[in-house]
Amino acid sequence: MNRRLSGFLKNLIIYTVIIAIIAVVVYYLLPVWYYTPTFPFLMVLFFSVTYLVYYILVKVLQNKPRKFIAYFMLTTFVKFFFYLVIMVVYALINRDDATNFIVLYFILYMAFTSFEIISVVYLSKKQKSSSLKS
Repeated sequence: MNRRLSGFLKNLIIYTVIIAIIAVVVYYLLPVWYYTPTFPFLMVLFFSVTYLVYYILVKVLQNKPRKFIAYFMLTTFVKFFFYLVIMVVYALINRDDATNFIVLYFILYMAFTSFEIISVVYLSKKQKSSSLKS
């Protein structure tokens, strides 16, 4: 299980660096008023939450594999609600930056959630195939 977490962490770091490089290129191509100063913080937030959710799901799959689907749905809902609260609070506090922030937030949410779901599906299929062999 530890190897799965370290493999996921390595892939997540690579994925995050690729997103950061793409973002830097895009920021140089777009006019200055599209830039939101929250980008580095958002990268840390999405990276951390994605790793935390994956960690929880790996532990659930290890200890309670029959409850994996329920935990997956619960963590997805909690994560979505958490992200929604952060987005709304920031947008209300910083109305000048709200549009740029929300667009970037949505793009990062979709990117990191897609990565997480692909990784979790791969993990569950791998777990299922290894349990069938046993």
